[in-house]
Amino acid sequence: MACNPLNLVRFTLTAAALWMLAGCGPAGVIASRTTGSTVNAKYVPNKTDTMLVLVESYGLSLDSGIETQHMTLVLRKTLTDSKIATLVDQQALERLKDAGPQQYTPMTIADIGRRVGARQVLYVNIWRSEIVKPPGSGQMCGHMNAIVKIVDSSTGDTRWPADAPSDDVQITTNWTPQNADTTEDSLRAKMADEMAADIGKLFHDYHPDQEPMEKVNVD
Repeated sequence: MACNPLNLVRFTLTAAALWMLAGCGPAGVIASRTTGSTVNAKYVPNKTDTMLVLVESYGLSLDSGIETQHMTLVLRKTLTDSKIATLVDQQALERLKDAGPQQYTPMTIADIGRRVGARQVLYVNIWRSEIVKPPGSGQMCGHMNAIVKIVDSSTGDTRWPADAPSDDVQITTNWTPQNADTTEDSLRAKMADEMAADIGKLFHDYHPDQEPMEKVNVD
């Protein structure tokens, strides 16, 4: 059950009770938070084909930019460190965007990939990034959802997943006290970082007990 302020009528409930009522629990893909044998990649991209990481946020009512910035950096680091793909220069995408919305907005994912010299595009669309703060609780929790797919720049076809238009990844955080050190923006950044790490795990084998990802500084 998603965390829902309608479930939190009694504002004096403790954070633990809020967690039980609202369903805000550990973040990330369940498999990555458990112990056990190696988890196999859902898909292994062609390493000889250059890749663009394209993270967007269509559908967000409030687009802070934090989510896309963090997710792009963490995904690029994950793909590079795990030797999943050879990435094109991200600045090529920024230069394309700088050409103006009239030129950039009508372009398809495949169009963008071709323009920046990528033969495949890891496309992520963050369509939900929500912070729930029940009045009087002093607590907040977050939800993030994104669709993920890999697109062939030459044909426009979806390379992965093969049996669906896209895959869906979601994050639900623990209840967290809101204070000067833990803000809405920092929680959004944390969700984006963790979701990026989980997306990266779709494309390489990993052990559930592996060390957490290294924090990426976007300042």
